[in-house]
Amino acid sequence: MEEREILQERLELALLRIREIPGEDFQGAELLPWKEYFTTVAKFLLLIEDTRQFLEQGKQATATREELQQRNHALYEDIVPENYENSFANPAYAVKMLGEEFGVLVSFLYTEMRSLIGFTYEGRLDELVIRMELFSEVYAAFVYEQQENHKLPTYAAIREILYWFVSDYADVAAEERVREMVCPENNFAAAILRTADFTDLRYLYAYGEYVGENELKMAEFMNSLPEETVHTMADTYTEGYRIGFEVTGKDLSKKAVVDVRYQLGFERMMRRALENFEKMGLQPVIYRAASSILYNPSIYKNGFYSVSPLALKKTGLPKNQLFGMGGALDSARFKCYLSKALNANSNEIEGMVIGGHGDTTMIPLYSKASYKGMPVTELLSKEEVEKVVADTMVGGATLTKLLGTSAWYAPGAAGAYVVESIIRDQKTGQVMKDMSDNEPYVAAKGGNGGWGNTHFATPTRQAPRFAKPGLPGVERDIVLELKLLADVGLVGFPNVGKSTLLSMASAARPKIANYHFTTLVPNLGVVSVGEEQNFVMADIPGIIEGASEGAGLGHDFLRHIDRCRLLLHLVDAAGSEGRDPIDDIEKINAELAGYSEFLAARPQIIVANKTDLLGEDREPVEKLRKYAEEHGFLFAELSAATNQGVRELMNLTWHELQQLPPVFVYEPEFVETEAAPVTENDWTIERDGDAYVVTGAWVDKIMGSVNIDDYESRQYMDRMLQSAGIYAKLEEMGIEEGAPVVIGEFEFEYVY
Repeated sequence: MEEREILQERLELALLRIREIPGEDFQGAELLPWKEYFTTVAKFLLLIEDTRQFLEQGKQATATREELQQRNHALYEDIVPENYENSFANPAYAVKMLGEEFGVLVSFLYTEMRSLIGFTYEGRLDELVIRMELFSEVYAAFVYEQQENHKLPTYAAIREILYWFVSDYADVAAEERVREMVCPENNFAAAILRTADFTDLRYLYAYGEYVGENELKMAEFMNSLPEETVHTMADTYTEGYRIGFEVTGKDLSKKAVVDVRYQLGFERMMRRALENFEKMGLQPVIYRAASSILYNPSIYKNGFYSVSPLALKKTGLPKNQLFGMGGALDSARFKCYLSKALNANSNEIEGMVIGGHGDTTMIPLYSKASYKGMPVTELLSKEEVEKVVADTMVGGATLTKLLGTSAWYAPGAAGAYVVESIIRDQKTGQVMKDMSDNEPYVAAKGGNGGWGNTHFATPTRQAPRFAKPGLPGVERDIVLELKLLADVGLVGFPNVGKSTLLSMASAARPKIANYHFTTLVPNLGVVSVGEEQNFVMADIPGIIEGASEGAGLGHDFLRHIDRCRLLLHLVDAAGSEGRDPIDDIEKINAELAGYSEFLAARPQIIVANKTDLLGEDREPVEKLRKYAEEHGFLFAELSAATNQGVRELMNLTWHELQQLPPVFVYEPEFVETEAAPVTENDWTIERDGDAYVVTGAWVDKIMGSVNIDDYESRQYMDRMLQSAGIYAKLEEMGIEEGAPVVIGEFEFEYVY
């Protein structure tokens, strides 16, 4: 029996079992969420099988655009923003419905099943078989334990099934990835680019990727462009790639393939780009973005991709605030190279880079770039423009090579937008400036400028050789104390659920584990409670007793909530670790007061977490509520692990923030001391062996303004030293001809 026949038989056996799942039932109300989960996944897999048959029967070619759109949206229906909140593909929802341990596992399982969309359109029957068999095996484990032992299987048992799936098929996936890279002639996406009718937008549905308004509008826009414009875009793209090799001295002829990435909708341009690459002797490698754990060795989206329907949901940002970092970074580099070529201020240059964030995918739009409104193509030669384009495309690699590290500085720079510094004088520890107002500040003044030779010009000496250098500036040791700029700070003892709350309320993904000090650095998350109603929340590592005195990393932790306008004080209402929640509140507040009286005065919301562990016992919660009311704190209760009460708490937090004043700003404490005026008498002479050492503020000032290599400047020095009486003092001290005289950094020989 041939391999495909074997796969077909295995698939039918798996489907036979999967078709029965929606009609089966688990006994007991506590198992209803499991019934919902398995039914949801089973129905999705049946839709996958229906799609496979639809494609095999050639119906894709004859279906209407509306029919294709309906199928496409059905496949992605539960992960679009409006449905994702209640989808098992959402780990938070899975945890809420099925518990913290199992929720993570089954969410992973469902996500793995969802990777079958792409494999189905690529005709990868093997991938369908192994995943449907995996799902059947997990379901069988639940059915067996339910029927035989009237309980759920253990977490370890399900984890082991998933582990062996990854272990057994990882080498298969690796082999396939290698095959895609070395055998590009069988490339799925390249075939679409070469053969599709781009005027018929039905071609977009041939990928199996999500097709939304963005993809359709992009394809329509590309179709509206003249052929010449499309060719120019593609030629810029591919020529930039070629020039990059030329500039860096690399031999392009040694390459056989080129890694191509593009967004759905750009196909018309990419067809021309493939033709150009093939003329260079390069075959395109275009593969689908990894959606399966087996095919996800990196974080990058390679090949073709659509705008994820989850992008807005994941970030929690308003639509008008969602942008990509890579393009902005590349455009800034483009403007920088243009400014160097033009010898002009980069702020007066307009330039943009589109396409991907990589040396093979970005497109610097030099034809649209301008300086003070004038096209740069009129100001630079063709060769100069080509060099700017090439430098822009390989600039990232150039920088990382010079740095000897990756471009992690870019996200670090982005992080500076949410971090501000307190500038302190190192000697006194006093605050010099709070930079949260974004106003410029001079921490140390530079020295006075010198006098050029024109200053000493006379009617008879119009080109004097004499000039005075500038004087040195102020030297000062300062400390830049970084403080997170967040609206809300999460405080509490370790392991009370702060990181879990942040992960539930925002798109941040801090490390979460059931042990103390899982969080070692602060984490930030943007919380959205409505249209353009957002605030930044900071998860601070758990505070311990003695933190205000520097115990552990106390000062490092506490300083990051200095900026917060509101504190959410989390406590373990269930006392699961044997601590008294009220005692915890008082100890933490004592540490806050010990660190800063201003911090202790911040408004707080006492949050009783882990209420799911209390069952029907309400007494601990009511006790905490009474304590909060008696001490003037707001109160909320929730179970962060199950997402119960999170939304209500975030709405309360937003409401309170609207009543609070702006972020606290430190008043300067440091007073700049004015240096005493320097006179001709500010100098001394001491003997050091045979040498005479001349020191003093006035001497330093004079020597700082002298160019010792210039004859006229040395004459000026002689006149000033003589006028101040230094020579007379040396003779009074009995200096002999030829004796060494040290003045500043220089040593001279005394001559009468």
